[in-house]
Amino acid sequence: MDLVSVILPVYNRSFTINRAIDSVLNQSYGDIELIIVDDASDDNTVELIKQYNDKRIVLIQGKSRGGAAKARNIGIKIAKGKYIAFQDSDDEWMPCKLEKQLSYMKRQNCQVSFTPYRLIGESTLIVPYHYSHMDNSMISTALKKGNIIGTPTLVMEKEVIDNVGVFDESMSAWEDYELIIRIAKKYSIGCVKEILLDAYRQKKCISNNYGKVICSEMYIMRKHADFVEEKSFLASLEIWINTFITDCAADFTAFEYDIMALTQSEKEYLNKVFLQAVCKRYNTKSYCLETMCEGVEARLQNGKFYIYGAGVVAQKTYERLKQKHIVPLAFVVTTVGKDKKIDAIPVIELGNCLDVNLPLLIAVSPKYHKEIVESLRKIGYLNYSFAMETINM
Repeated sequence: MDLVSVILPVYNRSFTINRAIDSVLNQSYGDIELIIVDDASDDNTVELIKQYNDKRIVLIQGKSRGGAAKARNIGIKIAKGKYIAFQDSDDEWMPCKLEKQLSYMKRQNCQVSFTPYRLIGESTLIVPYHYSHMDNSMISTALKKGNIIGTPTLVMEKEVIDNVGVFDESMSAWEDYELIIRIAKKYSIGCVKEILLDAYRQKKCISNNYGKVICSEMYIMRKHADFVEEKSFLASLEIWINTFITDCAADFTAFEYDIMALTQSEKEYLNKVFLQAVCKRYNTKSYCLETMCEGVEARLQNGKFYIYGAGVVAQKTYERLKQKHIVPLAFVVTTVGKDKKIDAIPVIELGNCLDVNLPLLIAVSPKYHKEIVESLRKIGYLNYSFAMETINM
C-alpha cells in the first residue's frame, strides 16, 4: 500500500477536532500519516490532540498565527507519502473515502481526484450540486466560473504539488481555489461521484468573512486572467458585496487591501460596485457614489466635512487624514456628553447645527452602516461616503 500523508491545519477547534481526527484514523485505508499543524491555538485543542495514542499522528505546534495556507504548507514540506490529502478541523470524512479515491485514481490513471460533499450549516447543500451528471471534461470548464472542489475532498500525488507549487500564503481566503486552478492548468482532475465528506460551516470562519472573500476573488481574477471567466467572477463579486451590505449582524472586517496587495484600479472598482449597491439599497443620490469614485480624500481637502463616529474606527480615520493635513469641522455622533472634543475638534450630535450639504465620512463598524444611513435619510442627509480604506477592525 502507498502511504498517504493527510494534512490537517487547526486553530481553536476544540469542539470539532476529535470528529475530524477520528474520521481520518478510522479510514478503511490504513497506510496513512496524519500531520496536524496547530496554528498557535489558545484553547485546549492541543491537549485534546495529545490524548491520542496513535503513532500515525505527527503534531506540529506553531508559536504564532500564520493562517491556513502556511499551516498546510508546513505539513506538505514534511509529508512522506506518495499521496497528499487534506482534512479540515471541523469536517468529517466517510470511512471509505481514501480507499475509494485511490482505487478510482489507479483505475483511471489520474493523479488528482476529488469528491462531492455535503455543506452543513443553517441548511444543507450538495457541492457541486450537479456532480452526478458531470464528466471529467466538464470539471475544468466549471472551475473557470468558480470553485466546485472542497479542499478536504482532494487527494493527489505529491508530485503534483511539487510541480505546481504550494498554497499562496499571501491570500487570506480562497487559497485552496487558487491552488486548484494551478493544478487544473496542468493536470486532469477526476471526480469520484459519491459524497464522501460532510463539511460543517461554522459561524466564525473565513468563508463568512465577506471582505476577505471579495478581495480574494479580485486577486484570483488578476493572477489567473488566462483561466477564469471574468463575467462569472464579476457577477459573483456583486453577490458577495450585496451580502456584505445586507448581513449587518455578521462578524466581518473591511476589505483587506493590504493583505491582498490589490492594485489601485481594483480598489476603485470595488469601491464603485460597493457604493452602487449601497445607493441602490438605500435609494440615495448618485453623487454619494461619485464622492468615493473620485477619491474621498480629494473631496475633503478644504476641510469642510464631518466624520461620523468617535470611536476606534473614527479616530484611526482621523489620524490618517490628519497626516495629510485634512481635518474635519466636527465629529458627529447620535448622543454626546457636554463639551466633548477629540483633539480640540468638537463632537456634535446628529442633526445639531449640521449642514446637510457638506460631505459626511462614515467611519464606524460596517455592522452599524444600515442604522446610520436610515438616521441620515430622516434628516435629509444624502451626501455621505464610507471610510472603507481606513477601517481596520
